Amino acid sequence: MTRDSQSGITLVEILVALVIFALVGLASFTTLDTILRAQNQTDGRLDRLAEIDRSLTLFGRDLTQATAGTIGISGDQLTLDSAGNVALRYLHDEKSLVRESGDPNAEDRLNQILLSDIDNVSFRIFATDQAWHDVWPVAAQDLDAIAVELRVTLAQDTVIAKLVQLTLPVRE
Repeated sequence: MTRDSQSGITLVEILVALVIFALVGLASFTTLDTILRAQNQTDGRLDRLAEIDRSLTLFGRDLTQATAGTIGISGDQLTLDSAGNVALRYLHDEKSLVRESGDPNAEDRLNQILLSDIDNVSFRIFATDQAWHDVWPVAAQDLDAIAVELRVTLAQDTVIAKLVQLTLPVRE
């Protein structure tokens, strides 16, 4: 069978070309859909990691600037007092880790939600008696705080801990 130089494309050839084009289009769409789903999952995880990193960094900076005598722990709250009656307080409020700042007696305190969707927050202090304390200051003991630990339990039973070493007071 020879082809005449003036003959055109047959119907079978057009159908084969359409099928090949449809298969290439379907493969391209499937690949694009997979890439977009992976990007959405990654973006959500990266946003959560960034939220955790910001929270722990801010907590560490606040404690690095604090002196050991200005720290208090009561229940699920950590308080950092400073001169000028301005205090910071970290607490567990419903499902969030909250940082409150400003005058403790004022109504216009600034509340920052640092971490959302959490189950539990706990604080403890490692002191010069080489023991951990859940309440600080310890009554009737002359101890200095060496480090503060923050433990956050996320909704998926994942525990994140941040340990910050404190500046010890100078003893004469």
